Amino acid sequence: GSSLVLIPGCRFEHNVTEYGGNRTAAFGQWDDPFVYDSVTTTREHDIFLHMLHARYNISEGFDVRASFTQTLSRPSYNLIIPTWQIITPRSLSWNNPDLKPIESDNFDLSFSLYSNKIGLLTIGGFQKTISNFIYNRTTYITDASQILAAYPGNVDVGGQVFGFINNPNDANLWGLEFDWQSNLWFLPGGLNGLVLNVNYTYTDSELEYPMYSPIIEQSLFGGTRIVGSDLTPYYAPLLDQPDHLFNLIVGYDYRGFSIRGSMRYKSNVFLQDNFFEELRVFSDGISLFDISLKQDLPFKGLRLYSNTANLSKSIDTNTNRGTNWFQNQEFYGITSEIGLRYDF
Repeated sequence: GSSLVLIPGCRFEHNVTEYGGNRTAAFGQWDDPFVYDSVTTTREHDIFLHMLHARYNISEGFDVRASFTQTLSRPSYNLIIPTWQIITPRSLSWNNPDLKPIESDNFDLSFSLYSNKIGLLTIGGFQKTISNFIYNRTTYITDASQILAAYPGNVDVGGQVFGFINNPNDANLWGLEFDWQSNLWFLPGGLNGLVLNVNYTYTDSELEYPMYSPIIEQSLFGGTRIVGSDLTPYYAPLLDQPDHLFNLIVGYDYRGFSIRGSMRYKSNVFLQDNFFEELRVFSDGISLFDISLKQDLPFKGLRLYSNTANLSKSIDTNTNRGTNWFQNQEFYGITSEIGLRYDF
């Protein structure tokens, strides 16, 4: 009908990848020629992805939209090539060719109001259930048979194994979003050239991370030894997921002249999990300010433009949760460009 629109859909994917990698059986082996084994692994993955979109027109210029979608994110190539790297005789870094894609069931609901004066105003909410979330895990070798069965290298008993796995627990994420886009043409005098775009998103997430901390006991002959791993979980936000995102664009148009100033803010982000809380890493919040200008020239189709980014010289900082000292900082400075554009 004229008020209700339904759009169902289904997508099937059959994905096959074949990757090769090299593995070495010993640490500190720098002979020429270097001795290694070449390994090839084949991955296959089938999935059905379903969706249903609905839109209902409440009145002219006012509608509600809802959707259910299923999405996926495949693991990075760098995590699934079949390589091993023995870092020290007591630690091994390994890739996991058996990683599954991250899958998500998504529910979205939004209300949109649009008119000549208001522009486009949207308020919405969303919820996601995410399975097979990929994260870094550290385990401890407690028995020599583990080494022979899984790792042909000479990693010692008690050594650490670093690698990525799929989290067996589902992650839950929900959020709210506000967006307003408007050209304020109806304001009096010279204010009628103002342009405004405001966007704010709040998200909240939680995931149970299994904590593989070592179980240590006294040896009969003195000293200590690792005899197992404690699987006590801890709860933390999703990796790489900020709580707050804010974007603001304020502009002004007058005849052939146009200017836009923008501000982007991202709150702190959980970047690196660890079974020791003191070693977990978060990024600090960061704000970026940019400006762009355009001016039409007397020759038809010719335009002068300028873009300047990071006016505030903001610094991207990652901080250790335990010490509150920064782990690393990235300085970008100000970048600017100016040029001519011709539209045929």
